[in-house]
Amino acid sequence: MTVTSASWAYALDPTIFTWFEQGFKRRQAVAPVLFNVVRSEDNDEEIASAGAIGIDMWDNYEMTGAISVADFDQGYKQTFTHKEYPLEVIIQRKLYDDSKFAQITNIAARMGDSAALKRETDAASVFVNAFSDTFAGADSVGLCSTAHPLSPNKSGTTQANEGTYSLT
Repeated sequence: MTVTSASWAYALDPTIFTWFEQGFKRRQAVAPVLFNVVRSEDNDEEIASAGAIGIDMWDNYEMTGAISVADFDQGYKQTFTHKEYPLEVIIQRKLYDDSKFAQITNIAARMGDSAALKRETDAASVFVNAFSDTFAGADSVGLCSTAHPLSPNKSGTTQANEGTYSLT
């Protein structure tokens, strides 16, 4: 097969992607440890939370003989819209013609490494910006807010995630 200038990018695409993945996997991913990462082919995902069960419900039978009924409050809904991050890299045909395959694969691997770093930086931003309501969650306040509403059904009731100790 002759690779013409018009088909150059398509000829390299599977090889470049393989090396991109190699670079992407060089970094150990922390995001899946911190978050429930799920693959999706949809444009967006919607989740809804549910309230917690109080621990005193477990003792109710021993104390009263009555079986407690778990009742969950509807929590907050959150929609996640997936972003697309297109990035183009130009690999000169001359590198291929001169058999500079190590340089070509290195470029692709470095792109993968950069994409992995972007993923981890975005994941860390939840904690970096935890004290700012500008980066709010489904309940419209920051992760470490002192005024987290308990549920959409219980207005006026809040709880604090902000500690008093300095982070070191």
